[in-house]
Amino acid sequence: YFFFATFLLTRYGEGTFSHRFNSIMANPENGLISEIFRTVVTGPGFLIYEAFRQEKFIFLIQMLLPLLFLPFLTKKGGRLFMLIPFVLVCLLPDYEYQHSIDFQYVFGMVPLLVYLAVINLSDLSHKTRKAALPIMALCATAFTFSHMTHYVDYGTYYKENDAQKIAVYEEYLSKIPEEASVEATHIFVPRLSQRKVLYSMNDFLEGKWDPCDYVVLKVGPGLDTAGQDYAQRKVEYLLANGYEYAYGNETYIAVYRRTSSEY
Repeated sequence: YFFFATFLLTRYGEGTFSHRFNSIMANPENGLISEIFRTVVTGPGFLIYEAFRQEKFIFLIQMLLPLLFLPFLTKKGGRLFMLIPFVLVCLLPDYEYQHSIDFQYVFGMVPLLVYLAVINLSDLSHKTRKAALPIMALCATAFTFSHMTHYVDYGTYYKENDAQKIAVYEEYLSKIPEEASVEATHIFVPRLSQRKVLYSMNDFLEGKWDPCDYVVLKVGPGLDTAGQDYAQRKVEYLLANGYEYAYGNETYIAVYRRTSSEY
């Protein structure tokens, strides 16, 4: 299944984002699977170092402490084998968000870890299980309140501080006809969901860009350097390929309209 999914992603999607594993690949051009296998054989110590660096070790504690490290507490090798996806997806990449509980990349691993915790717990004595469950609940509750409660205020913060920005978004996006095809920076996609054809921004540099009637770009000082560079390249590409600037706000949003179908 893994190799089939990798093939589909490479053939019809944007690949497996193997660049996130560059730190453990001597030659990324050889491909993700072959390079990881090579590192496992030739440098297992380096692989262990990469998987348990300080920030990843902290992440490991955050993920496993509420489960009392039960996913690892087994003598059955088959169950330990089931931890490979967790190590591969969360601990080996050097992409910082994949080893942070504040982002969605770890969500897929949570059911796996909980399942392993449950079946390993079932192997313990009744007395141990009875003691472990309230400790797990206590750890999970303490961790939630200590680490996650500050997110409760985010809704109020965005409502109070982004009201002007949201008003500008709605003003310009509402001008795009519902029957139009649109390509947009991902933050605009939900507000454009009633359009006939809608694409989240594609990377035209890889030749996967689909022509649409309108292109909506996030612009302004809110972008980081990479985002600003991408927006500038995108604008140059649009103007050279049959688009014109339609309207927008230099601080938040720019809308381009297709004037020619030839490019």
